[in-house]
Amino acid sequence: MMRLIPELKLDVVERCSGHGGTFGVMKETFDVAMKVGKTASRNVAKTGNKYVTSDCPLAAKHLVHEIETMDEPSPPSPYHPIEIMARAWGLVE
Repeated sequence: MMRLIPELKLDVVERCSGHGGTFGVMKETFDVAMKVGKTASRNVAKTGNKYVTSDCPLAAKHLVHEIETMDEPSPPSPYHPIEIMARAWGLVE
């Protein structure tokens, strides 16, 4: 669906974000979740895109959090794919 948006620069990162539901937010497993998601976060940061999205909204937020810990100057903003589509078609600002 995202590929249907004209002029959209889409970079697919096929790696685990490390979030995995409560696994990514529980104190006992948070560090492991961050380690698992490090490769995906680096790949997302390399794209230089302004937005990151995922079919799991929590995964996108987890990736952004990881990128922020890498001291990236301008980490992407997390959005659900539906939000990006709505913006592309002028349904929301």
